[in-house]
Amino acid sequence: KDLQDSGGNLLKHNFTKKFFTGPRDSVSPDEQAWTIDTPEAKTKEHLKISFNESLDHVLAENTISVSDVNDSEVKGKIRVNDYGTILYFLPDVAWKKGIYIVQIESRLEDLSGNNLDRLFDTDVAQTQRSSTNIHKRQFEVR
Repeated sequence: KDLQDSGGNLLKHNFTKKFFTGPRDSVSPDEQAWTIDTPEAKTKEHLKISFNESLDHVLAENTISVSDVNDSEVKGKIRVNDYGTILYFLPDVAWKKGIYIVQIESRLEDLSGNNLDRLFDTDVAQTQRSSTNIHKRQFEVR
């Protein structure tokens, strides 16, 4: 209680916050291990991507997009479940038969700060990798 807050006032009471940790996460997310459940053609069903781990919710919504084979973006809405483990992409128009590509910016992180290109505790001064790589996963709508 002898600590000061940001305004310089002494805290009125003692405060305790407990943290629980798990084992170290020293594995980058792997988009090739994700499970993609594809929608059917001529529907507006969602595309479902299961990450197999919790990823940063906001980054997942802002770093993942869908395009066709001609690199034209498929317009739609992205929603990530509360646990950050599943992404749903709902297209604005019905799916057409064909090949599509999920594009993921490498800055997408898991909850430990590991991104698609490097681990959180990597010395970025020692690495030559760009932090703006685009990773891709292909899927087919039938």
